[in-house]
Amino acid sequence: MALTRPARKERITADLETGSVINVQDGKDSSTVDKFALDFAAHGGLSEAVTAVTSDMSLAFDRGIKISLPNAEVIIDKFHVVKNCNDALDQVRRRESKTEGVLKKSRYLWLKNFQNLNKVQQIKQMALSQLNLQTGRAYRMRLSLQNIYQNCETREDADFKLKEFCSWLMHARIPEMKRVAK
Repeated sequence: MALTRPARKERITADLETGSVINVQDGKDSSTVDKFALDFAAHGGLSEAVTAVTSDMSLAFDRGIKISLPNAEVIIDKFHVVKNCNDALDQVRRRESKTEGVLKKSRYLWLKNFQNLNKVQQIKQMALSQLNLQTGRAYRMRLSLQNIYQNCETREDADFKLKEFCSWLMHARIPEMKRVAK
């Protein structure tokens, strides 16, 4: 089951295996999950049978899932994890650009994937990466996260790599990246 958030305050619940929409609810708090569980039961579904839910990082939703879908494991979707890492990388760049003039106007060099940069941008990005800057380290952390998503074939491998990744972030002495690990 997946809980997604369109531009408005609607939550769409879909079956992850079939892709079919199960429910649409207004709201963005734990009561939205409660309403879903009641509607699900009214249509013959068992809340106890739901074993996994993908969601964003909403604490309210997390609370609602724990109460209304007691057997469901909460899985934070890839988009929100990568977005959180990109936001932290950009915060590092912004903070460091106040003292390191070479980082001015370099935002998209760090947020785009290297292969999506043109040749001039690639050369500039490589040169900046070789400087001893926290932005370059944060960028390599972001690439490492992408690598985990692209290359892990089993859940066990992904769990192991993500734990290693979080340990790296916690010990890197970059406060913005530590928040990603938490």
